Amino acid sequence: MDLLAKPEPNGKLLGLFRLKLWLYNIGIFKQSLGEPPVLLESVAPDRISTRMRTLLESKGYFLAEVRYTVHEEEKTADIQYDIAIHSPYRISGITVKGGNTALLDAIRSPWERQFLAAGDQFDLVKLKQERERIGRRAQRERLFLLLSRFHCISSG
Repeated sequence: MDLLAKPEPNGKLLGLFRLKLWLYNIGIFKQSLGEPPVLLESVAPDRISTRMRTLLESKGYFLAEVRYTVHEEEKTADIQYDIAIHSPYRISGITVKGGNTALLDAIRSPWERQFLAAGDQFDLVKLKQERERIGRRAQRERLFLLLSRFHCISSG
């Protein structure tokens, strides 16, 4: 969450002086060495709070609330994000249904790494990985079934 919420501030020379910002403001070496100021308007806290909520939902924290408060001073501003979450959703069980038993057995194969298991916390990335794994396995199984219908005869 910190990476989403915290824009990179203007750098300081020896931790004391914002040299690149100063060069930008006075116009000397503005393009080569200067650094434009980080403005509150460019941070877009609404967009950041939406991205935080989306990230939380992708990890199973549905109905999370993200609020922010802007604290402005003369030349600086701080944004405080308050996040209220509930327990994450968990996968209660996995059921695979379908007509092709060979394909179902291949999907359930203990030899192939499965990305989801009952009891796991909901994770959209893992869900997509599992869907891709099943899709690849289904393509291999269909190709095998298609090839098994043709008989190859070679003479030698």
